[in-house]
Formats: sequence, C-alpha cells, structure tokens
Amino acid sequence: MFDIDLGLLLTVNRGLGSSLLTVVMRFLTNVDNWIPFLSVLVVLLLLWGRAVPRLLPVNRRRAILMGTNSRVVLISLVLAVGASDLLANRIKYAVRRSRPCKDPRTSQLVEQRWHVHANKSFPSSHASNSAAMATVIALFYPSLGGAAYLLAFLVGLSRIYLGVHYPSDVMVGWFLGITIGGASWMGFKKFALPVELLSYTRKFRYRKASGKMLSPGRAWEPWEIRTLDGFDLTAWFRRCGDDLVVLVHGLNGKAESMSSPAELFNRRGFSTLIVPLRGHEGHPGRRTTGGPAEAYDLIAALEKARDKGFSPHKIVLYGSSMGAGVCLKAAGLLSMDRLQGIIAHGASVSFFGSVRRKLGKLKGLLLQALIPRSAREGLKHYRPEDYAGFLEPETALVLMHGSRDITTPPVYGEALMKKVEKSLLLVLGGAHHPSWLQRNVGGWQFEKALDEALRFVTEGTGRERIFIDEQGELRNLPASG
Repeated sequence: MFDIDLGLLLTVNRGLGSSLLTVVMRFLTNVDNWIPFLSVLVVLLLLWGRAVPRLLPVNRRRAILMGTNSRVVLISLVLAVGASDLLANRIKYAVRRSRPCKDPRTSQLVEQRWHVHANKSFPSSHASNSAAMATVIALFYPSLGGAAYLLAFLVGLSRIYLGVHYPSDVMVGWFLGITIGGASWMGFKKFALPVELLSYTRKFRYRKASGKMLSPGRAWEPWEIRTLDGFDLTAWFRRCGDDLVVLVHGLNGKAESMSSPAELFNRRGFSTLIVPLRGHEGHPGRRTTGGPAEAYDLIAALEKARDKGFSPHKIVLYGSSMGAGVCLKAAGLLSMDRLQGIIAHGASVSFFGSVRRKLGKLKGLLLQALIPRSAREGLKHYRPEDYAGFLEPETALVLMHGSRDITTPPVYGEALMKKVEKSLLLVLGGAHHPSWLQRNVGGWQFEKALDEALRFVTEGTGRERIFIDEQGELRNLPASG
C-alpha cells in the first residue's frame, strides 16, 4: 500500500514539475495569500451574501436558494473549518506519520518545494479545511459548488506537488472535510433557508417595494388608488361580469401571482380586481405590517370599486394567507356596507400563533423580539376572528384550509365559523398552506372548492362543513369538538 502511495506522490511531485506550476502551487498552499479573499468573503456574507450567487447564471431550482441567510452560512463555515482543523491535528498527533520530505526513506526521492516546520503528515489539514469550506458553500449555494470544490482539489494537489504530504494524507483530509462540512450544513440548514426566522424579520424591516406592479396582461385596466394614509398605488381590473371579486395576496406572495386565481373567477363570469399590499411589489410602502395596515389598502380599493359602479352586495373578497385576514378586517370595518361574501383561504386567528406553529416556539419568540416594535404591537392586537364578528348577517364567509396546513390548520376555520352565522368550512384533503407563487393550490381540487364557495356565497344558509379529497370528491365534514 505504501508503494502505491509513494508512486502516486512521485508522479505528481516529480512528473509534473515546472517552474510556473511551482509558483501557482506555492500561492495556493500559502494560507497568508488567502486572508484577503477570505476577508472579502466574510464581509459579503455579513452584508451582501444574498446577492453573490445572483452574479452567476442559475437554474430555477437553484434560484430558490437565493434567499439563504448568509450570516448563518458564515457561522456554519467557521464551525466546519474549525472542527475539521481540530480533528485533523488530533489525528496527526495520534498517528505521528512523518512527511515524505522529512522521512529518511523518501526524502532523497522527493523534491521539497515548500518549507514546513512540523513533521506530522496524516491527514492533511489543508485538504480537510478546504474541503469543509467547499462542502458548506456547495450545499448552501449550489451554483458556487463547482468553483469551491475545484479550489479544494487544487489546494490538496498543491500539498502533494510540493512534497509535504502523501496522496493518502490528502484524500483522508478531503474525506474528513466533506463529512464535517456536510454535518455542519445539516445542523444549520433549517436556520438559513429563505422562509425561516430572519427571512420573516426582513419583511418587517428591510423589504423594499419595487415600483409599480406590471400589468397581468392586455385585458387588464389600471386603477389608480389613494389610501387613507396617503399611499398612491395601482390596482388592476378586468371586466368579465357584473359581480366583482377583489383578490388579496399573502405575506410571502405578490399581487402579480394573483392573476392565476383571478383567471378562475373570470371563467365563472366575475370581474376581478388585484390589489397590491404595502411592503410588496406594486406598492410604494416599503414595509409590511403583517395585515393590520394592509386592510387600509383593501378599503381604498373597495371605495374605488364603488366609485366605478360596483355596489357592495355585488362584491366578493378572496384573500390568500395573510390576505385572508386582511379581507376579514376590511370587511369588519366596513360592516355598514354589506358585502356579498368573503373567501378566506388559509386564514389565521393569530399571527404569532401561526408563526409558532410554522417555525417552532423558540423561533416564534425570537421573531416577536426582532421585528419593529410598532409592527409587533399591531400584530399582538390583530385578531381576524374579532373582525369576523362584525360582519353583516347576510355576508357569507367561506373558510378554506388544507388538511396538511401546519401554519393555519382547519381548526382555525372552526374558530372563525363560530363568529359568523352564514359560514362554510372547506377542508382540502392533502393540501398545504396556500401559495400562488408555487401554484400548489391550483388544479381540479381547488376549482371544485371554488365552485362550492361561490355556490354558498349566492345560495347558502347557516353553517356547512365540506371535505374535498384530492380527486375533487365531496363529503360532509363533522364539526370538531
């Protein structure tokens, strides 16, 4: 085995020898040369790490990772490199294998091109550290994985070429680094993905609106709207009938994505109006409030609709996720103007309650502490079920929930039903929390639910509960409790 190891060493060390390659390999192996590059990487990860992968071409699957929290990645990198370096050096002192350039058996055969003080060879710390770093980067930012692993390979190769490590030293170092880097990624990935704690915090602190919402298509007409608190925004209207459906997106959505459910309403003879909310594209307000102030955007849109000739009893509100609560608050505040109905898809009874269900109790408490005080206080007192109690008796409330929705489970719908005499609970079997960005609520099942919702809005009475399976089959749903 030693002969094979030595043969590979001599092939690289002596067979590839050249003055230019020696300069390159010395540069790669010198840790001091990497300090400026690593310092820049640290700054980027602290401040602008989310934008770095956008500089390279990526496909749609990799683009999902662009929101990865770069500061969590930095912590993962530091711990991975530190652990790999510590373990590699512990093994070195336990094995006590001499370097090939200092071993009496091989020193005369090897051309030493780099000066080293210590005489511990197995495994290579350079190889383990660079492999750990490359693994963390590759797993968090796949678009940078090829470049990261190429550098790790060249660093390991440089140790063999310069005569200070056997190939087996480097290969075992790579194995250690990859293993530790993978373990570090496994431990931190749930804290770094886009929909986690700090991503939510950003929406309340730093999220910027990016100008006007683009037109959903030629058939859509822009409506200029001014809110009571002074924001000028553009909503988009499409005429298809005398009844109007106003669509409101969620916290993780955007107005443009609501053109997909709008098309389903258009097919059923409803005109539609898509309203952008503050803190999202198409609204000049730079920060979201999570629902409380967004209701004023919707109220302004409803006032515009009335000015355009749509009477309240001809208007249906459709809200997805946060938008469902926004619809309930707006309708509750306008209780003197009877609306035809509200379709609340994935409605919450408490923002922080839903966050704790999705992120866990610890992250929920951290989020509550991290978001601005004004938003935190507003959300503490924001309970959509209270506004549901202000609805006119003739206004129909349809509550739509996925059976696998962790964030807003069907029990939330049951709680809201108790506040309204004319209400329908639709449970979609196998469905998760609505997100029109991912189009995971479309298809036959949602269309069947939509037909049932519109039937109830126009004809229903009392309280009904219906379960719709993934094939669109209906059956009665018994009341919980």
